[in-house]
Amino acid sequence: MNKPTDGFSAEIDSAKTTHLTEAVKTIAFSRSAAACGVADASLFGDAPLGFRPDDILKGARAVVVVGLRTPRSVILEAAPTVYTRAVFHLDRVLDDIAYRMALFLEDKEYRAVPIPGRGLNMAAISDELRGDLSLKHAAALAGLGEIAYNSLLLSPEFGNALALSAVITDASLSPDPPFTPGLCDNCGRCAEACPIKAILGPANVDKERCRNYYRMYVDIYKESAGLYFCRECRKTCLARGR
Repeated sequence: MNKPTDGFSAEIDSAKTTHLTEAVKTIAFSRSAAACGVADASLFGDAPLGFRPDDILKGARAVVVVGLRTPRSVILEAAPTVYTRAVFHLDRVLDDIAYRMALFLEDKEYRAVPIPGRGLNMAAISDELRGDLSLKHAAALAGLGEIAYNSLLLSPEFGNALALSAVITDASLSPDPPFTPGLCDNCGRCAEACPIKAILGPANVDKERCRNYYRMYVDIYKESAGLYFCRECRKTCLARGR
């Protein structure tokens, strides 16, 4: 039997990559994901050392990013208790999706590390409030949206309503093109609405000041590390998507 030509082999590899990518995304969408994209792991060069895909998984080739939609009414109108429950519910579902994708990839003999929606505070390592991987920047590189003035991810379909998780893998997946900015016009409404003026400029937020304000009653709501009551920068954004 004649060996396949290089061109034919490349077509087979491409088809396998496409099929694997579609299978991974299907897992996300079957679990109620509103968005799912793949970022090329080599595009994270601007991330701080220690917080790049290859720092987390040596040989990383792709980052799969999943987005779940927060009900708009919860953002705009719900009581702080309901909003807090929504945040934690979304994180639980996102973690479930990420772990399912990681196990699926491992069953295909690839390596995969899930990055949870609610990361641990890495300040002890980086001297800054930071997660293992910037999910919003990963989402932008995966084509899901852009970083807005208030430093949140802004999606064309869902505005700032997406909660995120991710999976870093050494599997060869088909990357989506990074998102081309153009949704946020830097109007500054979010900065004006911030009650403690923690939004200092485009995508520049005093994270310590923000965290210390938006979470209250930590001694009472210990299971959630406080009650999440402030979301003014999300409410006032006019680019709301659906």
